[in-house]
Amino acid sequence: MKVHIYFIHSQINFSFNAMVLYLMILMQCHPFLVALEISFDLSRLLTYILA
Repeated sequence: MKVHIYFIHSQINFSFNAMVLYLMILMQCHPFLVALEISFDLSRLLTYILA
């Protein structure tokens, strides 16, 4: 059980870092699209956690 929880946690950490990188890259070009993408990723992440 602990390993499973740790795996999920590391996955969340990785996706969060990827999101931040993605934001930093695209913020200059499409801030609106970036905001949409982030909210979509967060909702997907939340459903993944709660499911």
